[in-house]
Amino acid sequence: MLVNKGLVNSNAGPIKILADGGISRAVKIKADKFSAAAKRKIEAAGGEAIVA
Repeated sequence: MLVNKGLVNSNAGPIKILADGGISRAVKIKADKFSAAAKRKIEAAGGEAIVA
């Protein structure tokens, strides 16, 4: 999803999602790692944090 949206390059290496900022809607995010706070924020908004 991040690659499809042009937010990261597919050759960027491992991606870790951090909890900087807020989230107001449910999203499904696949990444190599998530900080514990990021995972909590994503799931609290009704989304999914998927380790790929």
